[in-house]
Amino acid sequence: MTAARTGKICAIAGAVILALIAGVAILVKILVSPETVKRTVLPKISARIERQVTLGDVEVSIFRGIRLKSLEVREKDGSALFLQAGDVRLSYRFWPLLAGRVEVDEVLLEEPLVRVVRFPDGTFNYSDLLKKEPARSEEPREKSALHLDVSTARVSGGRVIFEDRGVPRGRGYSLEVTGIGLSARGISLEGEFPIQAGATLAGTTVDLKGTIARVKSAPTMTADLTVAAKDLGATAKGLPPAVGEKLVRLALSGGVEARLKLGGEVKQPKQLLQGGEVKLNSVALAAGGMRPLLEGTLLLGKDSLRSQGVTLTLGTQKLGVNLEAKNLLARPVKLALSLEGEKVDLDQLLPPTKAAAPAPGPASPREEPGPLALPLEGGGTMRIGTLLSHGLAVEGFTLGWRLQENVLTLESLKGNVAGGSFSDTARVDLGVKGFSYRTSLEVKGVQADKLVAALAPKAGNALAGSLTLKSELAGRGTKDLQRALAGSGSFDVANGRLSGEGFMPTLAAFLGVDELRVLRFSRLGGTFAVKNGVVSLDARGDGSDAKLAAAGKVGMDKSLDMGIELKLAPALTSRVARGGVARYVADRDGWGIVPLRATGMVGKPSFTLDTAKVGSRAVESLRQKIGERLIKPEGSGEQQGSGRKMLNDTLRGIFGN
Repeated sequence: MTAARTGKICAIAGAVILALIAGVAILVKILVSPETVKRTVLPKISARIERQVTLGDVEVSIFRGIRLKSLEVREKDGSALFLQAGDVRLSYRFWPLLAGRVEVDEVLLEEPLVRVVRFPDGTFNYSDLLKKEPARSEEPREKSALHLDVSTARVSGGRVIFEDRGVPRGRGYSLEVTGIGLSARGISLEGEFPIQAGATLAGTTVDLKGTIARVKSAPTMTADLTVAAKDLGATAKGLPPAVGEKLVRLALSGGVEARLKLGGEVKQPKQLLQGGEVKLNSVALAAGGMRPLLEGTLLLGKDSLRSQGVTLTLGTQKLGVNLEAKNLLARPVKLALSLEGEKVDLDQLLPPTKAAAPAPGPASPREEPGPLALPLEGGGTMRIGTLLSHGLAVEGFTLGWRLQENVLTLESLKGNVAGGSFSDTARVDLGVKGFSYRTSLEVKGVQADKLVAALAPKAGNALAGSLTLKSELAGRGTKDLQRALAGSGSFDVANGRLSGEGFMPTLAAFLGVDELRVLRFSRLGGTFAVKNGVVSLDARGDGSDAKLAAAGKVGMDKSLDMGIELKLAPALTSRVARGGVARYVADRDGWGIVPLRATGMVGKPSFTLDTAKVGSRAVESLRQKIGERLIKPEGSGEQQGSGRKMLNDTLRGIFGN
């Protein structure tokens, strides 16, 4: 075939194609004119939704399809816009044009805006669209060449403005979702087709990519969902007040990125999560005067959660967090939580507490908390190498806890401190009003002066020595914890001393013996019982200069009512300022016995002689001295025994029993 002949054929083919394109273009202009669209499409839409629909220009092109400009749908009462779109592009299939049909298979909405309003009665501005059947017209329908068989839909640059007018007390708000994008291809009511979507809400971006199936009968989804919030503080400010205000008070900062796998029926959203992970990027919040910071990853299962490399930073101190939660979609949730760290200084973490100013007027009765019905069960541990608090260093601090059926149990609380150790167990029933609780504490070999200095700095070195203590306490109620507590215990202090700025100096001044400002003893021990805010104490002390026996009551308000029998060594007995008594209350070895009554407050006591006991002690001393003088060592044992009997009978007659 010659070149001339080939060129001629190509020219003819080109002319045919051009003629075909021109013919199709003319056919499109005839089938889909702006007037046809406005006359046939808009009335159908308006009748279906019972809203006014307006349209600007309509452009028709064989290559670019149909372009609808300035589409607007107004509210039912015509007062405001319900929906608007800058451009609506409709693409059609080529070959059906030759049969006189315009089959639109792709729709693109550019920068659409939807305005959603919730009214005070709980209805929405679109509620009527979900209830009404299509309006039926009795007039004959005009046959149209335009057919919608959409298989591809796209949205770009969309916005949704949500206005809530149904919030109580007039606290309505509006929320805007921007950057809405959507792409779906091969749309089928019963088949499966891919979908991709994205949006931005309050600084948080959401992206979804996956497939949807059986849209008409039972919609299902399989997709990957990504949620990224780079600034949680900004996100909190943009959320509805019911949620946002609570989050704003937490002063959130940092970011979160979640990658989730979804699958299942759309009508059961709680069942859609199949797995994923949540990355915590320096997430911090205000809590209890502290600002904890979390970093790491949370791994999600279908109904479980597990931490991976999560650290909790408190100031300059870090704790490793091991968290596992199961049964998240049911109740109770099963939780396991463990914390581990090398060193934690509570004094740096907890700000000093300030006494609250009393409220003016009579105080309203405070309601007891509880009962609680926690949808949670589990347990865990805490292990800290060195725990610092109030100047004390607790080495090897361990805590084991368990929560079951609303009962919190401290199975083990242990540590080494101040040269000794402590261990404690406790149980708190959260399922009763006011909560009920009990605890068992044991202290072994702890240096009491360090403990007192840490827990009661104002007491100074009031007590020193190696402390051993056991106690069992229980109670119910939190409004007046001191009165609610009841129990008992025992204590023992070895190789110690009693001193301080209140009790012992006042006693020394009362007796005129300066050495009693500091009382040293080899052993001080006894028992105590707690009830109704009062500690009943029974103690015995043994020292080289003094011995004591004390019994009485000490109130939780530091009130004091104590009987004390003080036994002083001979060197001190002769120096008691009240020496007139001393000669009657000294035993045969010269130790003076001084019965006292201590009242007032622990830090500022008042001492008086217990006159009743002074009298009985004086009688006994007089008996002893008379007997020693009247009964001579000479004579037989029988004679001495007879003499003592006669003397005792005579003294009983004089002084009584």
